[in-house]
Amino acid sequence: MFDIGNYNLLVADEFTPHGLFLINEKFPEKRILLPGIELSQKEIKIGEKILLFVYLDSENRPTATLKNPKITLFTFAYLRVVSMTNFGAFVDWGLPKDLLVPFSELEQSVQEGDYIIVFLYYDTDSSRLVGSNSVGAILSNDNMQLKVGQEVQMMIWKETELGFKVIINDHHEGLLFHSDVFQALRVGEKHTAYIKQIRDDKKLDISMQKIGMDQVKDDAFKIYGMLMEANGTLPYSDKTSPQELYKVFGMSKKAFKRAVGTLYSSGKVLLEPDKIVKKTK
Repeated sequence: MFDIGNYNLLVADEFTPHGLFLINEKFPEKRILLPGIELSQKEIKIGEKILLFVYLDSENRPTATLKNPKITLFTFAYLRVVSMTNFGAFVDWGLPKDLLVPFSELEQSVQEGDYIIVFLYYDTDSSRLVGSNSVGAILSNDNMQLKVGQEVQMMIWKETELGFKVIINDHHEGLLFHSDVFQALRVGEKHTAYIKQIRDDKKLDISMQKIGMDQVKDDAFKIYGMLMEANGTLPYSDKTSPQELYKVFGMSKKAFKRAVGTLYSSGKVLLEPDKIVKKTK
């Protein structure tokens, strides 16, 4: 058996005019083809173990590939629509056969050239890999194994009046408030983020900075390192604009003041009206 839509560890078994047949060691009676057109990309020896992505070709047969797709099973990706048909939108997922997003799985009107968020799943009715753009219907905040401060992977889903709706770890929905955003963000971007708050109604508040003292310590370490590189003086203070502080340090003014305060209280710096100075003794 093969894990369709994911990477599989396979063993090279036999070269044929059509390509290389491989097997899964747990089910050696089943073989899968790596098409001959791909064999020039990598030298493979019989008996060698190799990690390959497995998908369904145009005839719905499991096929191995050396290519790395832009999406794997049960994950989200931001993909370009390459054509519109009577069946739906076909998107480029990095493989020879484009991925279909049926009209029933589109939650927005799209046209060729658009980029949309796509979730990859296996449709048991058609026995095919299919894409879905129905993000809201897929995400669930039930049975979350998350805690405040935990690092997560975040994809920007869409902007609202309050902030950005985001996809957390390909499973959950969160909200990144505008007040916690200090850089330009675009739909489809992926970032490391942190769980800021888990509300009683299971809604998640997200931060792009670490939570509490962990972030303060990281920021203080960063500023002190920059201070060392600048020969002990940095021309910034609490009078510096928030925009300038974010441009230089990548942190909000509030975070900057907390970090500098930590350095001052630990005796590492002196604070002057227009600069920070490394303490020498």
